Amino acid sequence: MKRYTGRCPYDKAHARLAKNLNSLSNNSFNFPLHHPFVSDWPSDDELKDAVLSQNHEKFFKMFDQYKRLTPHLKIREILKMFRRSRQKHNCWPVDTLGITTDFMAPLPIGRGQNQTSDQDMNMTNMAVFGVVVTYRDASMSKPANIYFDVTSPNHDKHTYAHNFLLQKVLESPEFQSLLEGRTKVEFYNDTASGYASKENLYTMFKIFPTVLPNIEQISYFPFCSRHGKSDCDRHFQKVKIWCSHFEHRSQLATPDDVRNAILQGSRNSNLCRVHLGKEPIQCYVFHHVLTFPTRRKHQLNLRGLRSTNAITWQRRTDKIINHILPTNDCTVGPEVNKVVISDYPSNLISPLYKELQIEEEPNIGTIDGRVRQREKWIKKFPSLRF
Repeated sequence: MKRYTGRCPYDKAHARLAKNLNSLSNNSFNFPLHHPFVSDWPSDDELKDAVLSQNHEKFFKMFDQYKRLTPHLKIREILKMFRRSRQKHNCWPVDTLGITTDFMAPLPIGRGQNQTSDQDMNMTNMAVFGVVVTYRDASMSKPANIYFDVTSPNHDKHTYAHNFLLQKVLESPEFQSLLEGRTKVEFYNDTASGYASKENLYTMFKIFPTVLPNIEQISYFPFCSRHGKSDCDRHFQKVKIWCSHFEHRSQLATPDDVRNAILQGSRNSNLCRVHLGKEPIQCYVFHHVLTFPTRRKHQLNLRGLRSTNAITWQRRTDKIINHILPTNDCTVGPEVNKVVISDYPSNLISPLYKELQIEEEPNIGTIDGRVRQREKWIKKFPSLRF
């Protein structure tokens, strides 16, 4: 199956349903194709009058899917507007660090000059974990990014690997120097199973407060499903280009070679950026090998984790609150406090890289469950809204 990444599959499904609904109802309601905001739905009687009786079953099945996709896409737009508003002049909070994380596609090791494509099958891969830290000083009008890349011979992308490498970055002197004058940290990542997990919540809200003792508030703002490209994805494109340029001169064979390729590539890019009047890129590269955990597996048991896009812990109250969206009051919402403890599997850390799998069509049923979960939370806490 071909995958077209230029547009969200849920957005395409939403538009496709709108076209079919408009066709079956003879354009009586003009269901919107390209934006999810519908404030007033027609009644069942109005729909039945506009649609031929033999098409009622087909129409109402599609209409139910259309209504379920609408709030999901609406939340996606709210999250995008939230991030875009932060990029405007003097809008990023000076006391806040934004941390975006992701794993890069495996980086082939062993390429060099005069390399032919048939030799790629004999090469190994190196994992690259990216951390993008967004900040703004009082003297800056717009936020800037600092890039941390962590290379590893392990190819695991589960939650433990994510948190292990992220903690190494948070404990580094380069990152600790950014904490002066900051009281809030916001974590961003996508909804892959290695990131949006209960184990990840425990690490962020129970372990990281000890790693960041001066931080008074930690928030987790996961991206919406099929959100598009993040700051990490854009940086990974640069890493691939820099490593490719390095391979034209020498062989990319060791972690030190990867580190030199990234640092030299960033320095070359900065020569051009200074010439164009842009701020230089700051990159730091580390190398770490995963070690088996010394403690048992801890999880914060939040039911419907992927139905929320905002969870916040405050040191003052020591409470973890699920407030659904970043735009809501972070002190209002269901409290997350139940911890589940289990053992890690003996084969947790594997040297083998899991083969890529072909992506399937999006399952609208999963969106339906998330929408219903949000409705339960909002019914219990009316001040939360979207």
